[in-house]
Amino acid sequence: MVNNRFKGPYRQSSLKTYSECPRKFRLLEIDRVPVEKEESMPLLIGSWVHKMANEFHARGKVDWDNRDIPAEVLRDVVDLVSTYISHNEDLEVMRSEEPFSFSITNYEIKGTIDLIYRNKEGKIVLRDIKTDST
Repeated sequence: MVNNRFKGPYRQSSLKTYSECPRKFRLLEIDRVPVEKEESMPLLIGSWVHKMANEFHARGKVDWDNRDIPAEVLRDVVDLVSTYISHNEDLEVMRSEEPFSFSITNYEIKGTIDLIYRNKEGKIVLRDIKTDST
């Protein structure tokens, strides 16, 4: 059945919402029912890790002094980013936090690729960085 009401773009998060609960998807994405958004600790940590990893790949270093990372997640963010850097400092990074979009029939798919790099064998690798268990 073609969805004539949701015009997209389709994002990974909206597709995940639909797979978990089609009714929730309809309420949020089609009916636009206002909801108070609450940032969970894992979401807050993940957001900061992505920002700092992107900064590392763009500048070759992380400037911890000019950040307003909330105190309750600072230690986790520093630990995760430090570990990430120690395992990824030799990557031949082509792009970081790269937006993309494409169409499948009448549907537009949009998202962001966390990291695009060339591995030691010369192959291009797309990486989605996760900081939680999902």
